[in-house]
Amino acid sequence: MKTVGLILATLFASAFFSVTTIAFMMVEKNQEEAGLVLVVAYPWGPDASDIITSAGLTETYPVRAPLGSLTETANPDDLARLRSHGAWLLMDGKRVAELCSPTT
Repeated sequence: MKTVGLILATLFASAFFSVTTIAFMMVEKNQEEAGLVLVVAYPWGPDASDIITSAGLTETYPVRAPLGSLTETANPDDLARLRSHGAWLLMDGKRVAELCSPTT
């Protein structure tokens, strides 16, 4: 019985921290300025890399997450094209890169 309680507590803590992290990321406003952008795709739609390619842009980094990829945009029209080609969320890529890069 003690093991079941530990498993449930671990699952609860994992779910709590995952939801909290996602909530903090979602609170951030959508990207409105050109620059490094994280393109997040719907799970049931085209991949983020396909969205970037169909919008006429290229991926910035070869390593990507399952639902997201980074690209460099030159102007707000690039952001509009990404949204029209199926991007679910556009986030500040510089901030995401800072969170994901290893510290030395």
